[in-house]
Amino acid sequence: AREFHIQSLAENWVDKTKKTYNDKKNFHPELVVAGFQWELSKLLEAPHEVATTVPAILGQGSLDDLWKQWYYTVTWIYLATRDEKGVGNFLVLHLVTSLWGLEHVCRVINNEEVTRQALQEFYASAVCLLAASAGGFPTENTLQSIQTTFPLNSRDDASEFDWTPVVERGIQETEEHNIKLVYVMRELWNRYDRWQGFSTAADSFTTTPNIGPASKSYKA
Repeated sequence: AREFHIQSLAENWVDKTKKTYNDKKNFHPELVVAGFQWELSKLLEAPHEVATTVPAILGQGSLDDLWKQWYYTVTWIYLATRDEKGVGNFLVLHLVTSLWGLEHVCRVINNEEVTRQALQEFYASAVCLLAASAGGFPTENTLQSIQTTFPLNSRDDASEFDWTPVVERGIQETEEHNIKLVYVMRELWNRYDRWQGFSTAADSFTTTPNIGPASKSYKA
């Protein structure tokens, strides 16, 4: 976050790259009408070194420690990017759920080298996603503030915390990503000592964005 803002990468990387790769002919037409996916694809085509250089804390240690640190990280980002009403960011929610899916795929593959490479690719994709989003990359102060609000030693009391209302609310939601969020956060809450960041994120539902026309069809 510090380097993104110090180097003014919103202008010097994101805006310039989006303009450089603005020829619609070079992209699948379904990407173009979807909007955000097109903008993200441009940054993935030409990632800055801030996206390809993984911080030591997210690239070293045992795999179990890495998964744990990654889950804390994406949850902090999700909490930090909520709006003033506490509504979660639809794009950042996908960092949480896709990391969960990635972990399960990697555990089936069961190859440490592949897993570490996958996490490096995930880091690059996450940086590009945040950079391409309308909300922009969170500031260092924003991320530090959310870590202060939800330190790693903040725990829910297992005898008092009740997941039932959150689960029931998620089931009733028409936005299908919210029940996925609840499921993943509850699993992580149980796995990692009932951290309050997980339970708070689970209750920070998102809303469905306008992701482009759904009536068009395209040939593969």
